[in-house]
Amino acid sequence: MKRWVLLCAALCAPTLWGDDIVVPLPSGDDPAVMDGEVTGQAEPSLSGWSLRAFDEVNRWKGEASFGLNGSDGNSQRFNSRFGYDSVREGPRADLKLNATYARTDARGNNVEDRFLHTIREEWKLGDSPWKPYAQVQGLYDAFQSFDYRLTLDAGVAYQIQKTETVDSQVRFGSGALKQFGSPDDRWIPQASLGGDWKYKINDRNSLTAGIDYFPAYDDFGNFRLNSKAAWEVMVEPRWQLGLRIGAMSRYQSRAFGARNHDIDYFAEIVKKFGPKPKEKG
Repeated sequence: MKRWVLLCAALCAPTLWGDDIVVPLPSGDDPAVMDGEVTGQAEPSLSGWSLRAFDEVNRWKGEASFGLNGSDGNSQRFNSRFGYDSVREGPRADLKLNATYARTDARGNNVEDRFLHTIREEWKLGDSPWKPYAQVQGLYDAFQSFDYRLTLDAGVAYQIQKTETVDSQVRFGSGALKQFGSPDDRWIPQASLGGDWKYKINDRNSLTAGIDYFPAYDDFGNFRLNSKAAWEVMVEPRWQLGLRIGAMSRYQSRAFGARNHDIDYFAEIVKKFGPKPKEKG
C-alpha cells in the first residue's frame, strides 16, 4: 500500500505547481491604504489564493481513460486498463503528466499488474521551436525481473510542426536508468531519443503515435525501445467523450529471465477535460 501511495503522490504533486507564487497585496482600494501609505492593518483575505487555485485548475487540459473486457465459461479472463494524460501550458513552461495502469486476471490468478508514469517539463525559449526539457519516468511491473524502474533524463525538444491539423516533435537527451531489485541494479548512463506525432483527420477522428529509444552508453546492445499508436474517435463532443483503439510495444534487450518484448492491444473510453475546442460555423 505504501508503494502505491508514494507513486500516486509523485504523479499528482506537480499539478499543484505554478510558474510563480502570487501573494495578494493591499491595493489602492483597500481601506488600509490611503494616498499610497499604509494607515492600518488590512484584514486577511483568502480571495487572492482562491483565484490562484481556480486559475491553476483551469490551466490543465487532458483526458482520463478506462477500458474493461473479459470472458467467462471455458476460459475465465478479466482485463482492466486505466489512464491519465494531461498538460498544463504556462507562459514559460509546459508540464506534462501521463500514467497508465493495467491488470489482468485469468482463472483467479493475476497474470498482469503494471503501472507506468511519466512527468516531463518543457521550457519555452520565446518563439523558438527548441525547448529544453527534463523528464522522470517510472515503471512497476509485477512480472519483470525488477521491483521498480526509474529513468531520469534531460535534453532538448524540437517542434517540427504545430498546426490545427498536425502536431509533431522530436527529443534528444541524456540520462540514467536504475532498476531497483534487479540482478543489475546499478545506475546505467544512457542516451534518450524520441518523438511524438498527432494528426487530426477531422473534428471527430485523429491519429497519434510515439516512440522512445534508450541505448546504454557503455553498450549500445543494451537498450530499450518503446512505441505506441492509436486511433481516436470523438463519440459525443458535448460531453467530450471518445473511443480509442491502439497498441503499445515495449522491448528491452536484457530481461534477466523475463520476456524481452511486451505488446498491449487496447480499446478504451476517453473522457476529455479542460477547455472545449471551438465549434466551426
